[in-house]
Amino acid sequence: MRLIPFLFLLILGLSSCRDPQYIVVRPDPIPPDTLVQEKKGIIFIGHCYYRPDRIAPRLEPIDYSRFSQVWLGGDLCSETTKKQSTITYLDSLFDLGASTTHWAVGNHDVRNGNVEWITEATGRETYYTHHEKGLTLFVMNTRLHKTECEELEAQYALFKQVCDTISESSHLILLMHNVIWSQVEPSLNPVWPSANGTFASWRSRCEDSLTSQFHRVWYPELVQVQQRGIQVLCITGDFGQKATAYEYESTDGVWFLGNGLNKGIIPNHRDPNDMVIFFKHDPETRSLIWQFVKVDLLGELLGG
Repeated sequence: MRLIPFLFLLILGLSSCRDPQYIVVRPDPIPPDTLVQEKKGIIFIGHCYYRPDRIAPRLEPIDYSRFSQVWLGGDLCSETTKKQSTITYLDSLFDLGASTTHWAVGNHDVRNGNVEWITEATGRETYYTHHEKGLTLFVMNTRLHKTECEELEAQYALFKQVCDTISESSHLILLMHNVIWSQVEPSLNPVWPSANGTFASWRSRCEDSLTSQFHRVWYPELVQVQQRGIQVLCITGDFGQKATAYEYESTDGVWFLGNGLNKGIIPNHRDPNDMVIFFKHDPETRSLIWQFVKVDLLGELLGG
């Protein structure tokens, strides 16, 4: 991997952020015209709330059916489950029940309860696995707490089954909202200046919190998958207030990506640095490349 000069990124309108030192850009940036080719790319959006019942207005006009998949990193609205009409609104944008739409819930999505409104709209639990064209997706619920012990154990059991049996996929991708991985190589991967918050103490199982943290329980399983030649990515949506894009490759070869839109700092919530992640997947070559793309550029190309 090599870094592309920051000036070049500005010219492209791609991959700039408030803290660019952690952004590694591919030597072959994805051409902007690729973004407008129907069913040719995957989009990831995190932390995009604008109001209790509305996402960032710049994202509303985009036709998400143009993408082969839509990955949502949580905190879609600030009070997502306060009114059921908000779920109806989100469904009209993202087609929540489609097999190509995947939503990792965030704290703003579930803090009002009524989680059944989400599962009814998606037709899935808040954690599950999905396989399509060589990509195995594990959608996590990082909002489960120790009082939900049975669900925590069920989520981990499903994850362990995936890690033990995955063999044909080119990639294993974990979608999540919270930054539960900040203790993975913390001296090399100082995520706290970039993330909205870190959740390293998250208890992933019913065991003691100190022995069930992500870096102690989940990460070693991911490393074993990585060592079998399957590329592992953890994509997280709780970013935006400090940095809209984050990227780190561990010494084990596991990628950690973070993305979200800025809130509460820029007037009218139109931070020119706001980005989403655009992925280009080629099943034939078993490749998956990505680019952090400015929201305004995406809107220009797709009618936003």
